[in-house]
Amino acid sequence: MDTLLSVVASDIISRLISSLITKYSNQSTADHKLERLQWLLLRARTIVEEAHGRQISNQGMLLQLRQLMQSMYQGYYILNAFQEQHITGKRRRSSSSLKLKKLQAAMEDLEAAIDDSKKEFVVFLLGCPCLPQRPYDTHLFREKCMFGRHEEKELIREFLLQPCDSPLRVLPIIRPREVGKNTLIEHVCNEESVREHFSRVVRFKSDDLNNEENQESFFKTSELVASSTMSLVVVELVNDDISDETWRGFCSSIANGCSKMIVISRSETISRLGTTQALKLKRLKRHEFWYFFRTIAFGTADPEEHPELLRIARRIATQIKGASIAANIFARLLRANLNVKFWSYTWRFIKKAVELQLLACGGSWDIVSNSRHYYLSGHSDGPLHLCNDGYKTVAAGCLVNDELPRIIADDMLIRTNAFSEGSFDILRWKSPIANCVVKKAPQIVQPKDKSLKRRRGI
Repeated sequence: MDTLLSVVASDIISRLISSLITKYSNQSTADHKLERLQWLLLRARTIVEEAHGRQISNQGMLLQLRQLMQSMYQGYYILNAFQEQHITGKRRRSSSSLKLKKLQAAMEDLEAAIDDSKKEFVVFLLGCPCLPQRPYDTHLFREKCMFGRHEEKELIREFLLQPCDSPLRVLPIIRPREVGKNTLIEHVCNEESVREHFSRVVRFKSDDLNNEENQESFFKTSELVASSTMSLVVVELVNDDISDETWRGFCSSIANGCSKMIVISRSETISRLGTTQALKLKRLKRHEFWYFFRTIAFGTADPEEHPELLRIARRIATQIKGASIAANIFARLLRANLNVKFWSYTWRFIKKAVELQLLACGGSWDIVSNSRHYYLSGHSDGPLHLCNDGYKTVAAGCLVNDELPRIIADDMLIRTNAFSEGSFDILRWKSPIANCVVKKAPQIVQPKDKSLKRRRGI
């Protein structure tokens, strides 16, 4: 009996020692891989930031840059996920093993991308002309306003600078909600080569073409475009309600020796309006959006020095689901308050808004994504705000500060007495470049449907 107990005890001790050795060996391996991945990410970011400051027109180089950036975004996503696992104490063996494999895969992908880039790519990159470093561009670079759109930007620029083969050439751009299409267009239009190429840049909306009250101003602008030798016209069709007859009349009124037009809409039906293949913008992938939000939320601060904030930021990015304007709104607030308590409160606010919207839409994300209305409530005992998604954009310089809405979207989050009853406008977001977006909240409601009542603690 004593011999049997001795054998059993020896086996248990042997397994325990083996388990401890394996655990610390895996921990040592993970730490080494984390350090290696961080070093590779630093190298990749150096190449990418240098590329951002160059005018790259070669399609092969753009493709290679995109592959490097994809590997870098995925690397940061896996790195931060692994760090979050250690912060929250989720160290189950199966989960840790899976994370370690993903860490290894991300490291290998990044190493391969850097090995490919550090040869001919860097040599060619140094031969590309530098973009002028005006304060405007520096701000765009720091805020990553042109994040993930290098190929699309080059396609638009190439279309605009191509020699004319007809009096009017039209490029349709199709986009889902809040993917940064105005940012993309304005960034291209502000390039020196584009500004020098066109003598006039004019913007129209659906209301300008359909509203009789705007006809006098519309015709005057059309005459100016027609009188210019080289004009660029940007048209945003908000409701896609323009008739073929109106469109033909509009095109004939502005056609001259060499005009170019960009038409923007959510509907794929505008493809019929183009003289060239439509450009379709897509939402950023999950790891792309995480890097974008991570960058603008922390600003000049190093995210690695704020692990708890980094964990909260991942939760917020998951709730926002790729909406660029929402990302910019909340990132501005977070960047100004690097405080765990404030970031946690912001995350609860966003989580609550998302749950209210899901309840209102019957739990369907498809309905949520296409809905033009949603509910918001900044405080547990406050009223619900029914917001209409029928926003309008106003070109910078067309409004003075006194004409802008007094209430901004930030107030809903940080002020309890910002709202009155009835209908009022909200300045949702003021873009750092050309346009600001105004959102209208037509009414404050207390829903009668019990299914929309808020649960405390959301």
